[in-house]
Amino acid sequence: MRDRLRAVLRVQRVEQLPVMFQCVAASIERAAEHWFDRGALAEAMLASCAVPGILPPLRIDGDHLIDGGIVNSIPVSRAVAFGAREISVLQVGRLEQPLEPPRRSWEVGLL
Repeated sequence: MRDRLRAVLRVQRVEQLPVMFQCVAASIERAAEHWFDRGALAEAMLASCAVPGILPPLRIDGDHLIDGGIVNSIPVSRAVAFGAREISVLQVGRLEQPLEPPRRSWEVGLL
């Protein structure tokens, strides 16, 4: 997946993007947000979407990073802190029934 991302991305680093971009991952060791606003773009993307049980955590600077939605699913406060006055949020989860914690490893992919 890393090789494919690197092949299709027009830039290699976050700071080379034509518009400001940030994404969040969750540090397993620190149980905290890890924000990417610079550095390798492919690695930032992989870390921020590493869903336990489906995609492995990415190790960066001693932390194992997984999907940032674990600690901050809709990081509106970060956008506001950077001066955003209009924010659009895309709901990507299901709304028709409440989520339940997975009981078996394969159920992680159903969330």
